[in-house]
Amino acid sequence: MLLPQSTMSLLRLSRGEDGHSRATGWATFVVSTCLWFCYSTTPAFAQPQGHGDGTRPGARPPVGGQPGGFGAGGRRPVTAKIPDEAPPVNIDRESLPPGYVPPREVPAYLKDCKEWVLNNNERPDTKKELPRFNGLKAAGAQLNGKEDIDLIKKVIRSMLADFTKKENREKVYKLREDIFVKVLGFPQLTQPVKDVILDVLVAEAPTLFDHCLEPRLNAVLLLSQLDKVQAITVPPQPAVPYIAACTPLLKLLNDPQQPDIVKIPAVIGVVRYAAPVNTNPDLKHKAVEALSKLLKNPKTDIWLQWRCAEGLGQIGYFKNLANQPVVLALLRDVMNDSKRHWEVRAQAARALGRLNLDPAVDLKGVAVDLASFALQMTVEYQKNPKQSHWQGCFFNLYLAFRPLDAEEKKKGWGLLTLVGRPPFAPHSAIVTSVYQHCLPLIQNVLTPPAAVTLPEAIKNLNDWLKQNSPNGGVNIAPAAEQPPKTKPPA
Repeated sequence: MLLPQSTMSLLRLSRGEDGHSRATGWATFVVSTCLWFCYSTTPAFAQPQGHGDGTRPGARPPVGGQPGGFGAGGRRPVTAKIPDEAPPVNIDRESLPPGYVPPREVPAYLKDCKEWVLNNNERPDTKKELPRFNGLKAAGAQLNGKEDIDLIKKVIRSMLADFTKKENREKVYKLREDIFVKVLGFPQLTQPVKDVILDVLVAEAPTLFDHCLEPRLNAVLLLSQLDKVQAITVPPQPAVPYIAACTPLLKLLNDPQQPDIVKIPAVIGVVRYAAPVNTNPDLKHKAVEALSKLLKNPKTDIWLQWRCAEGLGQIGYFKNLANQPVVLALLRDVMNDSKRHWEVRAQAARALGRLNLDPAVDLKGVAVDLASFALQMTVEYQKNPKQSHWQGCFFNLYLAFRPLDAEEKKKGWGLLTLVGRPPFAPHSAIVTSVYQHCLPLIQNVLTPPAAVTLPEAIKNLNDWLKQNSPNGGVNIAPAAEQPPKTKPPA
């Protein structure tokens, strides 16, 4: 019997150096023999290398008649079925996938943040020139010709240039406030020095209109708030706006390359300068033209449209230089445009009650349009009454008829105030009737519960429109009944 090499080595180890068996020799032999017997009778190891069923690494593939082979007592090998060749797929490498919307390109005013670089000669010297500038703000200080004007220009340009520095990006608003507080707000500042400072600001601040958003926006806010004379509390005296600042703001509004986000505060500034009664009529017409152009475009930002409608009402002009009532027509069109946002339409309705109309205007048509708008808005309100904008919309509808306070009443705002004047007395009945039909709708939204329920108020207004409007009323679907509110069980 042929013993494995491992067993033979164990036998050699069990003998002494003299060749005689040790006491444990035969025990080791017996154990080794048993291990070899178990090893040789195991099927996975019983055959020599290269034989068997081919399951061991390096084994020779089985042949017929042997375990694992095909033929007598063997298994037929399983062959994988080759699938049919798939049809070729045409891949369009040019078109975008269906439904994919590529991201919008980042506007230049958000990524191109260049700095307004001034050399050392263009900035004021901190030891000599800045103390001299502070002396010009002292009480009774007078300008000493071109040298002082150049110094003021150098200081203001330096302060504006700091708006564009990268390290000031998050605190530009503080730099703007410093101009109002530390320069224009200086208590002892004389009017001649202040006029020069204002002139320099109006001339130099528009340079920031070509920079990134932060300095551009703050330059607009700066120009929108300039006053020639500040307001006084005791005795009460309103501020006198610095009208010259309106010119660069109008230029910005008429620039199609400027984003809506900077045009919104520019509209506020233009209206602030153009709305006062004593403003030059030519400036008023320019402001009205710019605001009307923006409002005509329904693609502009909603809040820009809202501000333009508000501004047209505050300025009050309803005719252009050709004596055509274009502003009145525009506001009526915006109010009746079902594609506009309800807040924009409601602000246009309020603006109609602020215009300085003349007796030749068709006030009946305006009143009927207001009634139709009120009915449409209330029907839409019923579909989703929890939307946050409805309160403001119905309040603006109310202000189309009534002034907000004594100041607005003094200005003659509100259609009911207007028809209270003798020239407009013939239109009093129709305007009052529309107001009485709209008031229950307004009360049901702003101060519920009202004396007249909302469905009843809608029906009354719809019946009135069928009798007084050339377009008649509207077909109103009955509102879905709401389940009664019950208290939860205790």
